[in-house]
Amino acid sequence: TVEKLEVGAQGRDDVLRLMGSPSTIATFGDEIWYYISSKNETTAFLAPRILEQRVIAVSFGGDGRVREIKQYELKDGKEVDMVARKTPTAGKELTVMEQILGNVGKFSAPKPENTTSAVSLLYHGGELMSLGEFGYPYLINPDDLSTKGVFNYDGKLTGNMTAHPRIDPVTGELLFFGYNVMKPY
Repeated sequence: TVEKLEVGAQGRDDVLRLMGSPSTIATFGDEIWYYISSKNETTAFLAPRILEQRVIAVSFGGDGRVREIKQYELKDGKEVDMVARKTPTAGKELTVMEQILGNVGKFSAPKPENTTSAVSLLYHGGELMSLGEFGYPYLINPDDLSTKGVFNYDGKLTGNMTAHPRIDPVTGELLFFGYNVMKPY
């Protein structure tokens, strides 16, 4: 529990032992682990109503020790307006019908560099990436959200990368899998 955490006295392993795996890890800036919980109420067919929401942010210093612990509640939140921007990718250069029928009669999968990428964002290794369920990630400029281009880890990524990787909270390694629709899968 958060009450057992002491600033400066404990490290990442201690936080994992006491709090479990974080709900998410900060995408930018300092290393912060977030533990998120909420209680909702649903009445009949109406949209759920949030009764209680709690976020615990545990920040780590350069030595890996807990530097700061902050707690937020529902009243601390802010509503933000969504931005309707799109990540331009090679897959979007095709019409809908071309995307649907593009492989009819062909016995090969689309090339990873010619696929769409609009499922999730990831910041890792100093790069912001847009990910799709099939294909390579696309690098995004974090300042203006423009597309820099396809990213395949300097040729080391030889197949597809799915859109839901995880960052190991202890080592910082990126873990993901990929698959192909044709052999080898």
